[in-house]
Amino acid sequence: MCITVEGSWRPCCRFNKFPHVDITSTSFGEYKGSDFYQDVITDMENGWADGCKKCQSEEARDQTSLRQVLNRDLSGTTDVEYIELSLSNKCNLACKMCSPAYSTLWNKLIDNNDSLQQYHQTVKTSKIDVPGIFKDVDMSQVKKIKYLGGEPFITPETGELFDYLAANGKMSEIELECNTNCTLFPSKWLAVLDKFKKVTIELSLDGVEEVNDYVRHGKTWNTIDPVIHKWSQHSKNSNVDLNIFSTVQAYNLHDMKNVKALADSIGVKHYSSLLVVPEYLSVHVLPAEYLTEIKDDYNKKYYPSIENNNLLDKFKEFTYNIDNVTGLHIADVIPTLYKHMEK
Repeated sequence: MCITVEGSWRPCCRFNKFPHVDITSTSFGEYKGSDFYQDVITDMENGWADGCKKCQSEEARDQTSLRQVLNRDLSGTTDVEYIELSLSNKCNLACKMCSPAYSTLWNKLIDNNDSLQQYHQTVKTSKIDVPGIFKDVDMSQVKKIKYLGGEPFITPETGELFDYLAANGKMSEIELECNTNCTLFPSKWLAVLDKFKKVTIELSLDGVEEVNDYVRHGKTWNTIDPVIHKWSQHSKNSNVDLNIFSTVQAYNLHDMKNVKALADSIGVKHYSSLLVVPEYLSVHVLPAEYLTEIKDDYNKKYYPSIENNNLLDKFKEFTYNIDNVTGLHIADVIPTLYKHMEK
């Protein structure tokens, strides 16, 4: 069961290009019975659905995909065992590969900068009624909830979800998975997190030091690094399973070895997936000469999936436009890539 921040049903949080089906006018049961949803099932029985290319790509390079993880962990019945939901797009970062659908800071950037309006439109989200989401859903078999953002730990809706689960006596039976951008350590929520059967916290990191500052606009490494280490210390004596997750894209393929080194230094695993959209920021835009220059023993695992998409010009255009807005310039942060872009 997956709900987007716009209040739409979705096959899963990774599924690309899906029709908007409003959760307030269509029940979950009706959605599962729709032609669109049934076509996804048929496509996956006979090969791959178009929206599932992210998992398909991961499996092609022998990386464990979300599809495989859920096939392993869930029973395969029609009961709702796994829920993914976003309740707010409130976020204090504007990561380059993100959008206003998941970031209120992105909304502000677009409102204030005409040059960015060709890439995204501002998004107005309505408040999602937490009890209303689950009114027709049998929660008795739910094993895990994956809570997505925005930034979950700065939105009041997070508390509403926790209150609902506590009131229904479900917290001790459910595993919670949650991502965070590491811009703040949620001390006020720690006692609540302890009530879940298990908590998995994914630290969203797409580079270290100046690469982080460049990709994830809004806060600097000086703010984020101490939060990472607070999570590391907390996880040692709690029910929190900690890991680092990266979205691998044109701006950070060269820096994945440094993110892996950080993960190793605090004793956690590093997970990642290749960016799919927007395509003009994916690794598929990168010039062949640059790819050869930055290839190393860690990032080489992504290379079998790279196929040039001929969108380098759009990548350059977006990069120079966003650089003018943020004041951080690719020539200063990733000079090797800039050299090949100009060449």
